[in-house]
Amino acid sequence: MFEIAILFALLSLKHFIADGLLQTPYQFLNKGTLGHPGGIMHAGLHGFGTGFILIFFVDMPGYAAGLAILDMIFHYFIDFSKVKLDKFFGCSSQGTDDLGKKCLRIYSPMYFYLLVADQSLHMATYGVIVALTLL
Repeated sequence: MFEIAILFALLSLKHFIADGLLQTPYQFLNKGTLGHPGGIMHAGLHGFGTGFILIFFVDMPGYAAGLAILDMIFHYFIDFSKVKLDKFFGCSSQGTDDLGKKCLRIYSPMYFYLLVADQSLHMATYGVIVALTLL
C-alpha cells in the first residue's frame, strides 16, 4: 500500500514540474495545434518523467517505456482537447501581456472548469499507471 502512495505522489510531483515549472510559453501557446513541436515537447517531458520514475518500480524497462509512451500520448491529447474546448467556449485566448509578450488571457469561469477537468484526467491517467505497475 505504501508503494502505491509513493508512486502516485512521485507522478503527481512530476506533473507539477512538467506542467508548471518546465512548461514554457512555446509549449503552452502551441498545444492546440495538432502536431506542433511545442505540444509534442510538453507531452514528451511528461513521458520522460514518467519513464524515469517507473524504472524504480518495475523490473522490465520495456514495460516502463510503454507506460511512459502511453502517458505522453494521453497527456498530449488531453491538453490538445482542453485547448480546443477553451476556444470553442471562448473562455480563454492567446494574447499579450502588458510588456507585449505572448501569454494566455483568462476571462471566464468556464476556463477553470475545463482546467479542473484537464487536471483530473491527468490524475486519472496516473491512477491507471499505478494500477498497471503495482496491482
